[in-house]
Amino acid sequence: MVEFEEFVDEKGLVSEAVNILTTAGNLGLIGYTGSGKTLLAYTLARRLKVPIFPEQVCRDTDKWTLLGHDILVGGNTVFRPGIVVKWLQSEKGGVLYLDEWNTGDPSVLSVLNSISDWRRSVYIPELDSEFKRSERHFIILSMNPETRSEYSGRFQVDIAQRRRYVWLWVDYLSPNAEREYLWKLVGKSQEHKKCISKLVEWANRTRELYKVGELRLPVTTGNLKDAVRLVVEKGMDVNRVVEILSYMYPTEVEREKVLALWAKME
Repeated sequence: MVEFEEFVDEKGLVSEAVNILTTAGNLGLIGYTGSGKTLLAYTLARRLKVPIFPEQVCRDTDKWTLLGHDILVGGNTVFRPGIVVKWLQSEKGGVLYLDEWNTGDPSVLSVLNSISDWRRSVYIPELDSEFKRSERHFIILSMNPETRSEYSGRFQVDIAQRRRYVWLWVDYLSPNAEREYLWKLVGKSQEHKKCISKLVEWANRTRELYKVGELRLPVTTGNLKDAVRLVVEKGMDVNRVVEILSYMYPTEVEREKVLALWAKME
């Protein structure tokens, strides 16, 4: 059984998000890649005691991906429900979580409009049925800031869609909170405290470059978690671990840049 990982709630976002969902029903999360938006969505579903219905939206995701479509089974036409219909059919309610939702086809908007406005329902012609939301059916959308061209999506969110949701900004952990989290992760080992601080400072410098477009990826808390465990639990040299992490960068220029940042930490 996979152990559930809780969102590190440095700024009280969980209680705010629960209040928003139980009042408005529709929540939007904006934040840089690796800031914890998806983990927050799963944490909220757990707190609300409802199942989560996640969909990683991509360029091929369109209206029918979300609603469903006909398929042939044994020579017969059968309707295969998409994630939205499965969510609406759930008697327990649930969280519909669309990650990077604005990277999909613009037709995705037509689905969201009807389920997130006053109608709170969607009609499926193939089934000649209307599916309605209950008070226990919540929607969470996540997206990266529109200023980040690498992840900003295929369309900008229009004003009508924005006003149907209450939006929260999800940021990276502060250096102090991140150090404390990683230190606790390895049993508050005094031996590795300095190493953890150095890794956190390095990661924050990569995030600064990412935010201004000089890097396409930041070193995230998830990356640091893996790095710290490799050093502490597996006994690997921290310099080698940093070198391994640098291979996630798609170009040699970016890789050299992050390694140079690390070298300056000496």
